[in-house]
Amino acid sequence: MPFRLIVLVIIAYSVLGWQGALAGCLNLSPVLLYESGEEDYSIKMAGPILEFSSERIALRPLLHIEEQGTDILYPLGKNTSSRGLFFPVYSSRVLENSMHRTLFPFFHGSYMNTSYAGLFPVYGKFYHRFGYDESHFFLWPVYSSTTYDTIRTHNILWPVFSYCKDRTFKIFPLYGYKKNLESRHDFLLWPIFHHIRGPRNMDAMLFLFQRSYGDNYESTSILWPFFTLSRDFQAQHTSIDAPWPLIRYAKGGYEEIRIFPLYHKKIIPGTYSMKTIGWPLYKNELHHDHNGELRRHKTTILILSNHSYTINEMGQEETDTTLWPIWYQSKTSNGFSWHFPWILPLDDAGYKNNWLPILTLARSIDKDGTYLIDILWHTLHYHRDEMSSRLALSFLYSYETGVDYRQIGFFFDLINISLPTDPRPDNRK
Repeated sequence: MPFRLIVLVIIAYSVLGWQGALAGCLNLSPVLLYESGEEDYSIKMAGPILEFSSERIALRPLLHIEEQGTDILYPLGKNTSSRGLFFPVYSSRVLENSMHRTLFPFFHGSYMNTSYAGLFPVYGKFYHRFGYDESHFFLWPVYSSTTYDTIRTHNILWPVFSYCKDRTFKIFPLYGYKKNLESRHDFLLWPIFHHIRGPRNMDAMLFLFQRSYGDNYESTSILWPFFTLSRDFQAQHTSIDAPWPLIRYAKGGYEEIRIFPLYHKKIIPGTYSMKTIGWPLYKNELHHDHNGELRRHKTTILILSNHSYTINEMGQEETDTTLWPIWYQSKTSNGFSWHFPWILPLDDAGYKNNWLPILTLARSIDKDGTYLIDILWHTLHYHRDEMSSRLALSFLYSYETGVDYRQIGFFFDLINISLPTDPRPDNRK
C-alpha cells in the first residue's frame, strides 16, 4: 500500500474512529502504531524499525534524524551542527575559530582565517592539528615536518629519521636523543637502552633493569615491569610489585594490597576506597568529596552487573542497577525507569536512539506524573497520567478510565462498552 494512503487511513481512523483520552490512536502493534496529541504525533511501523514523529524520523538502525543531529549506520556516521563523521572516509569539525573537513584522501580546513588543504599522502599542510602549531608532508612518510612553539622538526621516512637543530636527532631504532631546556633523553637500540637527565632521571637496559629517580622519588625495576620498588620521600609512600600485575603492596600516601585475582584493596584517605574479591566476581567502591561526605557507592558483580548509589551536586539521591544482560533500572529525582533485556550496557545517546529500541522487549518509565509500561513494542501497553489510564493489547482489547468514565474496547475499539464510574476515591496513584 502506498505510504500516502497509509497516512490517510491513519488520519481518517484517528478522527472518525476512537474517541477517548488520547486525541487519536490506531494500534496494530507491533506492525503499526499511530498516536497523536494536541501538539505532537507518532507513527511507528515494524516495531521500532520505522518511526515518524514530531521529534524524530528513524529507520533503525540505518538512520535516525532529530533536532540534535543525524545518525547514519550508527556508530559509523553522525552529523551535528558542529561535527560530522562517517567512518572511515569522512569527518568534519566546526569550532568558533577553526574548521576541518576530510573526505579521504582529501582534506581542507582553516584556523584563525588561515586556510590549509592537502591530498594524503601526496602533499598537504595543517594548522593547529594533532597537537602541533603547523604540520607539512610530502609523499608521507618520505618527508614531513612539524612546528610547535616555533620549534620545527623534520622527519624523513618517518619514524626512522628525525632532526631538529639543537633539539632532536633520531635514527630509529639505532640511536636518538631529544632535549629541551630542562631535560635530555637518549636511547640506543630502542627500546633496550635509555638515559634521561633532568627533573626526572632514568637509566634503563630493558627488560633487565630500570631505575628512575628525582629529588623526591626513586623507582627501581628488575625484569621490568615485573619486579619494582618505588618510594616517594615527600609523601612517605612506598610500593612493591613482585611480580606485576599479580602481587602489589603499597603504604604511605595511599594503602594498597593486591593478590590478583584473589584479593585487591586500595584506600586513598578521605576520597576513595576499593575492594575486589575473586576478580571479576566482586568489586566494591566508595567515593567521597573533599569534605569526606559519601558521593558514590558502587558494587560490581562479574564486571557488567552492578548497583550504584550516588548523591549528586544538588544533594539528591540517584541509583542505577544493572543485572546484565537481563535488566537495567534507574532512579533519579526526575523519575524512574527500567529496561528488559539490557544487552549492551552503554550510556550513549546514539546507541539509545538507534539500537536500544530494537534490543528492548519491555520497558517502563515513571516521569513528570506519567507512568507507562511497554511490552513488545506497544503490543501490550499501559499508560497512566493524572487524568486517565489506559491498558491495551494491540488492537484486540483496551480498558480505559478517566475522571468521569470507564470503558472497554474490542477490535480497534469498534465494540465499545461503557462501564459505570467507580464512586470510590481514585486510588490508582
